[in-house]
Amino acid sequence: MIKYIKYIKYIKYNLSICMFICSVFMSNAQGSADAKQLMDGWIQLVQSRGISAKFTAKSFEGKNLISQDISGDIVMKGNQLYFDTEELSLWFNGTTQWVYFKNTREVNITTPTADELAQTNPMVAISEYPSKFTLQLINQADVHHYTIKMTPKNKQENFEKLIVKFNKKDNMLQSIKLQEKTPTTHEFIVTKYQQDASIHGKMFIFDASKFEGAILNDLR
Repeated sequence: MIKYIKYIKYIKYNLSICMFICSVFMSNAQGSADAKQLMDGWIQLVQSRGISAKFTAKSFEGKNLISQDISGDIVMKGNQLYFDTEELSLWFNGTTQWVYFKNTREVNITTPTADELAQTNPMVAISEYPSKFTLQLINQADVHHYTIKMTPKNKQENFEKLIVKFNKKDNMLQSIKLQEKTPTTHEFIVTKYQQDASIHGKMFIFDASKFEGAILNDLR
């Protein structure tokens, strides 16, 4: 459990950036109609059909990379989530969460609280951030991307802004950048979407038969 907590903290401002944004998109954030339309369209896709994609998360101090890239696969549908990285795999079926640590072959089984889910799951924190951001469509000269700046209304937040980019060809989310109040930024990049991939409920449930010898830690 300790290893899991440490890992989640490590990716808090990387992988969870995407999750956090998803929940913000579904809230009542105020901003330009065009910006909200882009967000709502993407969220509707995730809710109704689901998406499968690859991602990379990284952190920078100015222009210098300060943390190892985290890359992997992610599948989302509604509030269900699966992601796989070099170090771990995570499944969440809407109630139960399984985290498999590849180096120890341990599986932690939990029923996450709302606060815990807000750090790892894209669709569960819908009501956690209502109307906390001002949205602004910026950099409209960019021929490849729609760029939205999200500024927190609460000046006590520990970050300055979020910059979200959508591809103009298909309106799909491409990247999210979180700018701290220091020179540190955290970026989450999504690539290789498979919008027509078959996404079944079994995809979000740990199948012990595929992990012979795995040690199950039921922490519920």
